[in-house]
Amino acid sequence: MYKVKRNPQKFEPFDLFSTLVEELGYSISEKNIVEKITKVFSKSIEDATKADTMVYGARNEGLFSYMVRGLGKVKFIKKEDSGDAFISTSEKIIIPDFRIILEDGRLIFVEVKNFNKNPIDNKYKFKKEYIQSLERYCRLNKGELKVAIYYTGFNRWVLLSPERFVDKGNSFEIEITDAFMYSELSCLGDYYIATRFPLEVHLKADESKTKKILSNSNKEEYNFVTKQISFKSGNKNIDDNIGKKIAYNLALYGEWEEKIDYLKSDGKLIGIKFTYFPRKEGDEIEDNEDVTIITQYSVLLTKFFSMKTSDEKNIKLLSYSGKPADVRNLIPKNYNNPNFPLLKLYLRSNSEE
Repeated sequence: MYKVKRNPQKFEPFDLFSTLVEELGYSISEKNIVEKITKVFSKSIEDATKADTMVYGARNEGLFSYMVRGLGKVKFIKKEDSGDAFISTSEKIIIPDFRIILEDGRLIFVEVKNFNKNPIDNKYKFKKEYIQSLERYCRLNKGELKVAIYYTGFNRWVLLSPERFVDKGNSFEIEITDAFMYSELSCLGDYYIATRFPLEVHLKADESKTKKILSNSNKEEYNFVTKQISFKSGNKNIDDNIGKKIAYNLALYGEWEEKIDYLKSDGKLIGIKFTYFPRKEGDEIEDNEDVTIITQYSVLLTKFFSMKTSDEKNIKLLSYSGKPADVRNLIPKNYNNPNFPLLKLYLRSNSEE
């Protein structure tokens, strides 16, 4: 997907300026009107950046847009709840966050939410009037409402139809297990990636340049210089360059457990071996006992987004318009290596059948 070119620095500030002049009862011809509006705008932005709800809500929407673009099965996605809207009805409406046209031409509107509570409190709840107000807007625009929820504790997205929520009188709610069971994220292009385990990355040291720089009873530190990198899948060598690139990215962004072994000879560090394996036994795919899921496409994109928009301590960006990580290019359609089997698993909910 590519971004439709706009000139936000020229038009959006002026649109906001015009709106604030009207809302605050000023006139565009007043003396120092730009200074007055700038002061109001600066105070508003300063307050918003100090409010976690505003910051993380905006970042969550930025993440959703990035993920959808990366999944690659939509024709169009646009922020919906911006700009003036006028309606001739007495019923309350709420404008959803995004307008999306799917590959098959279907129009959906998506409201994006974040679940950051303790997983023990596993129900997500909406006020009934909130959902109904969103649905009114969707019906007016001849589209369907979907709710996207990001479960931060699990680093997972779900996409749900409103009918999947349980009616509790004044509210709708859904449990985490049902949310994942009925998720329709595959309609946006999501799938699981599976391969043979363990996955190993071997870093061979350049012994002439690798030196110990600190040593005490509790800690050893080395200036480690890599001479060669090799990869294995299920103890079989991955020798092709495309396979090595795939293995590196799956090791780096996958969800298997990591074990690190420091390889020494005569007291010298000669290499480091990273071993990745499933989190628990029983995750193996039937009839492929040594093959299991290593990550989900949407999870990989979420990790890429975090890498682009934050560092270890701070959020740097609320959105990222650059090209998303493209797993379709990472795993070419015709890639075939008996030593490194790769499976794509598309899970469909009952809602998509």
